[in-house]
Amino acid sequence: MSKIREPIFLAWSGGKDSVMSLFSLKDSRDYEVVGLISCITEDDARTRLRGVGRDLLEAQASSLGLPLVFASVTKTCCFREHTDLLAKQVSHLGHGSVRKIAFGDLYLDDVRDAREERLEAMGLEALFPLWHRDTAELAQLFLERKFKAMVTCVDQDTLDQEFVGRMFDRDFLYDLPIAVDPCGENGEFNTFVFAGPLFRKAIDFKVGTKFTNDRFHYCDLSAKGKNAPRKVRRASTR
Repeated sequence: MSKIREPIFLAWSGGKDSVMSLFSLKDSRDYEVVGLISCITEDDARTRLRGVGRDLLEAQASSLGLPLVFASVTKTCCFREHTDLLAKQVSHLGHGSVRKIAFGDLYLDDVRDAREERLEAMGLEALFPLWHRDTAELAQLFLERKFKAMVTCVDQDTLDQEFVGRMFDRDFLYDLPIAVDPCGENGEFNTFVFAGPLFRKAIDFKVGTKFTNDRFHYCDLSAKGKNAPRKVRRASTR
């Protein structure tokens, strides 16, 4: 008799670390991802510090065949508030059967500690499927598995504007300054994944203008009209 896998939600940013977390969890015999949950800003419906719009997140969820739910945040929201909002949504949607939220964090101990503390206060647990994975190896694995991603945001304190809007590929990794983490674990850059083995079809999107806001350079992306996602169903825990 096959083991019943525990249902969990995955915190979803649309970037490569979220995708690699999902990839890892799908290979797990212990867990089943029953839904994705994203935080988007109240004023422009985009992921904070990443700039990816709701339309693209919904297109990803549709292609992945997974339910997606949203929590609204302010642009000044810290990761502790971010975690609280995710936990409240999961507590509401899970009806007691979902006890864990998975995150794509890799190395930041203060972030992990805060997530675990916040979730424990609400009777939930945090799961980190990529924790302490070598970031250079993880970046190469992402490419070896034929995932495709575009760099949507870079921190201008660490990278020039020319890095935003590029494909996340071997050339990009080769051009990174030696001090920049290959997975952008310190917030140096963020990505949007649009194709790969988990997706039923590639996300069709258009590239808009580049712009700078506060300390970040962004590249505007949006789902193309006829390929814009259909309404995503609410998450179910079966």
